[in-house]
Amino acid sequence: PDYLRALAKAAGLKVEFTQEVAIDTYLQHLKNGRYDLECAGGWPNAIRAKYAVYTHPIAYYPLYAFVRADDKRFAAGDLQRINRADVKVVVFDGETADLTQRQRFPQSTRLEIPAGVATPELSLVNVATRKADVAFLDGATGFRYMQANPGKLKPLPEPVRLIEINISVAQGEQELLNFLNEATDELRHDGTLEQIIARHTTATDSFILPAKTYRLP
Repeated sequence: PDYLRALAKAAGLKVEFTQEVAIDTYLQHLKNGRYDLECAGGWPNAIRAKYAVYTHPIAYYPLYAFVRADDKRFAAGDLQRINRADVKVVVFDGETADLTQRQRFPQSTRLEIPAGVATPELSLVNVATRKADVAFLDGATGFRYMQANPGKLKPLPEPVRLIEINISVAQGEQELLNFLNEATDELRHDGTLEQIIARHTTATDSFILPAKTYRLP
């Protein structure tokens, strides 16, 4: 919300937040014109890009592999240890964890959770209760679970991938996309985005800013 409010202020507009986004329906709602923007962060991937277009990145969000704290197979913190048949990864069909497993760790075994009941916390519970061995999640969700359930899980130190944080718009809305991109670049160059990200960065929830597109003389 802070980013959208800053963007609207810069453009002399007013933002109306109309509906909480559901991950399994927001692409269809964008297409149907139920709302103009999806502002929950986008989390783009190749599958979603068939139905929506995304603004320039506002920031990047690290995705980590969470494993049981007592699982000695990952004592060295090596991500490639996941890519073996004796390691079970919990995934939600079509989501980022699903794509990560298919692309980077195809030799691992899958525990598939139906989209209708899938929640990020459920994937962590499946690891903690030994139904699965690995869950791919953002740091904020994973570290909150670890704080509430000490001694159960740990993240491997290297992020599995970086997720773009941005705004989604419907396919064909090129003028709207152009406007959002220009406004985002303005907020990046004048330091507003950096201030917003700093307010939301904590010890358990970190963002990475995009590289600057210029170099000072």
